Amino acid sequence: MPNTITIYLTYQSPNLMWRNDPSEEWKVMEETSATARTTAGDTVVWQVVDDSIKKIINIKVGIKDKLPPGYKWKDIWSEKPKKDGEDTKFTGVVSGNTFRGQADGYDITVQTKDDGNVTVDPDVEVTDPPEK
Repeated sequence: MPNTITIYLTYQSPNLMWRNDPSEEWKVMEETSATARTTAGDTVVWQVVDDSIKKIINIKVGIKDKLPPGYKWKDIWSEKPKKDGEDTKFTGVVSGNTFRGQADGYDITVQTKDDGNVTVDPDVEVTDPPEK
């Protein structure tokens, strides 16, 4: 059964911070951060939690030079992340068709309240996609 995985976002200069549960400690979002561990059909939500971030500018997934050879964005995402009614929330749906046990490095760009635009490139992992 698909789940919804939320990535909560805040900004503490100079770092974009994230967590998956409001009771967790904030973590610095880095290239090696696995911000969501998903299975096929899961919805991933990126949600800003305070005014330290004015808006999410974009989230780019399935970036060619970050994918294993031969994979395309549709192997990971059935719906690319897009704005979900407001500038502070994006939603995407994991497909995981053939993307087995790997991570998709994505780029997230936010506009912060005080420091302008910030881009980070963490991962979303597909941990248990369906068999081919």
